[in-house]
Amino acid sequence: HYKEKKSILLVIFNNPGGIKSLKYLPDFTFTPNYAVPSGDGGLVISIKNSNVSGEEKKNDINLLKYDESGSIVWKKTYGKPGIEEEVFSIMKLDDGSFVVGAYVNEKKGISWIFKLDSNGEKIWENQFNSIESPFVNGISESPEKDIVVLISGGEGPFFLVKYKGSDGTKVWEKKHSKRFYAIAMGGIDRATGDGYIILAHTK
Repeated sequence: HYKEKKSILLVIFNNPGGIKSLKYLPDFTFTPNYAVPSGDGGLVISIKNSNVSGEEKKNDINLLKYDESGSIVWKKTYGKPGIEEEVFSIMKLDDGSFVVGAYVNEKKGISWIFKLDSNGEKIWENQFNSIESPFVNGISESPEKDIVVLISGGEGPFFLVKYKGSDGTKVWEKKHSKRFYAIAMGGIDRATGDGYIILAHTK
């Protein structure tokens, strides 16, 4: 039942693929919708405020960081009251910070991209609202430490947008108008600095 408390099983694996540790994280009212390793043995988890149909406007972005032992390090909430926000992508950067890609259900829909330091404090934010229902389906860090995001709204078009890693200023955007469902983006090849791999399918 949605109103019952749940526990999440946190499983940490070692390099050979064996189980390093197991721990239950208690008192989750709702199931997490995104999780990413924090780079220090821990985990950053996104959860919603509500899973009930008709109560979407209650959803803010809640991020929780756990350490390797499963103890909570910090909990932060982002977003505006009365407006639905939902995380679609999180990426940990090489310097320990995080970039979050979220959907904001306001007017035609807005992509919300923001960068956090290792303590969850916001460094910068930017928005992209060129298409309806703009979901951030991938985030990548370029060799020069800028941020490239994949934004799509269902059956094409989709966009690649590059932001400066230091302050979030938009550098460029590229529109791909073919009728694809762009659903994921692989990172740039760090060895050569060449391109991105985008996973998509036709209707």
